[in-house]
Amino acid sequence: MDQVYTATIKTLAPETLRNWLKEGNQRLAVVDVRDSDYRYGRVRGAVNYPSKSLSNEAFDKLLREYPLEDNYKYVFHCMRSQMRGPAATKKFVRYLLLNTPLKDDPSRLPKVYLLEGGLKKWNRLYGNNPSLMETI
Repeated sequence: MDQVYTATIKTLAPETLRNWLKEGNQRLAVVDVRDSDYRYGRVRGAVNYPSKSLSNEAFDKLLREYPLEDNYKYVFHCMRSQMRGPAATKKFVRYLLLNTPLKDDPSRLPKVYLLEGGLKKWNRLYGNNPSLMETI
């Protein structure tokens, strides 16, 4: 079953996310799962759901903010998108398949992405651009 979760997750190039943010016509939920390191900066508009506190309740809250029926694309990341980000992304897909109406029709899963290189790469590429990176 873990392969099913992984197969539905796509890696997203930072350049693609940059284009989506600049175009402003995509329904995006950029989910930063860093913990205390979140306070040092974020992708503009990202919401913080710390990896340590991810639970069904946290995902319920995320879906209230960014409802499935509104066709959001969900982009997860951590500092490097190597540990916390991939784990959170799989956990989110698992949650969707087990706790939402999508369990009856997995073909309707939303687009779920993992930001390639995480915030570290994003900051290296766009850290000086206030329209793409913000400090808290």
